[in-house]
Amino acid sequence: MAGALAGDQVGGIVFNQRSLRVLRPARRKKSVLRLLDTLAEHQQQPGAQPETTSEASAANGLDQALAEARRVAHTGSRIFVISDFLGITEDTPTLLGALARHNSVSAIRIVDPLERELPSSGRFAVAGPEGPVWFDAANARFQQAWQRKVDAHEARLEHCFRTSGVASAMVSTGEEPAVAMKALLGPGGRIG
Repeated sequence: MAGALAGDQVGGIVFNQRSLRVLRPARRKKSVLRLLDTLAEHQQQPGAQPETTSEASAANGLDQALAEARRVAHTGSRIFVISDFLGITEDTPTLLGALARHNSVSAIRIVDPLERELPSSGRFAVAGPEGPVWFDAANARFQQAWQRKVDAHEARLEHCFRTSGVASAMVSTGEEPAVAMKALLGPGGRIG
């Protein structure tokens, strides 16, 4: 919001598994509100299942958004890619790198603590495209398989950000939003 008040243009590309919407940069305060409204509209509603929820479809959305951002961003723009980055593809580092070639790009990764480390015991259900999937957190083989998957994904992400030349920061859903934002802000309250 401070950027909008200082005369900076604010725009965005908002996407989910079903759609992608481009909000062209504008200097009006309404552009920030329009961006926030669009983000709220694109949140998955309880009980509504996306057409597909595979990693490929999520990645396809991210890759499409990155390609669109490259097309519409003005050279020298400050761009924040805010995503969970769960479904990156082999194309994602190239798309990020191309966007970063003429712009200042930062990746802000939203992470749920359960995505990184499961509880040590208990039965839990997670939403899946076919309905809830139950798992037993006390199962050692399941824990090991989960940890291998997490470690492999972390390595792919680290490679993605390194090869694309994009700085990244992580924000946990377990943190208070104000605390997370403060960690991302530099001196004077500006994101670096």
